[in-house]
Amino acid sequence: MFRKLTAVLIFATIAQCSVGTEASAQEGITVSGKASVEQPVTRFSLSLEITEFGFSASKTKALVDQKSGQVTRVLQLYGVANQDINSAQLRLTTVNNKREIERLYVERELAATESSSDRAFVALNKSRDSKTSNKQILFRVSRTISFSFNDIDVYDRLLDGLVKSGVTQLSPLVSGVENAEQLYQQALALAIDKARAKAEFIAKQAGVSLGDVISLQELGYHAPRAKAFAMAESAGFQSQHGNSAVNAEVSVVFAIK
Repeated sequence: MFRKLTAVLIFATIAQCSVGTEASAQEGITVSGKASVEQPVTRFSLSLEITEFGFSASKTKALVDQKSGQVTRVLQLYGVANQDINSAQLRLTTVNNKREIERLYVERELAATESSSDRAFVALNKSRDSKTSNKQILFRVSRTISFSFNDIDVYDRLLDGLVKSGVTQLSPLVSGVENAEQLYQQALALAIDKARAKAEFIAKQAGVSLGDVISLQELGYHAPRAKAFAMAESAGFQSQHGNSAVNAEVSVVFAIK
């Protein structure tokens, strides 16, 4: 029993020495490095919605399709490529609430636009009676169109053309860069270089020599944040854009000689 206990103690002592040797071998200088690469914004995206109401689902959809075609032609006119246009998102819902139907009619009357569809909408409202209104179902048809483009100089004129085509809702403009991954690789290399320079400075101040890299950890991928720009309302205002930055950060442990 005594011999077994002695053997266990000897094994534990050897294990502790091994761990201590390994820990001392891992001693070094731990530093972090950060870097950022900027590039002018080169990519812009926008989404819009076309919405119509009617008691015939097929006729209301046909009206939305007609306006969608007009919007597509405007986009093509200002250089937006077909592959950068997504118009597949179509929604059809019903409005069954009587008060909601009446509110929609009032809003359309107050708009007092000149389009034939609006006049038909208002005329139908005036000709119907309360019994009919309780039985009719109002359809809401909307299509969302999203697209991307590169030339910010056409943005203001593009907005004007879209509004004239019957667009009912426009999202804020979102900007970004096309080659974000390539920019991140550049920022990552710069971050590692800065970490090494920092470690060399520390080693020199401590009177030691810098060895090889023991470990290197990537602390995060900070892609450029998408920036949204609200639509300008004042006439003559020219939309502008700035730069977008890609950030990288690493943590490096260098051995000491």
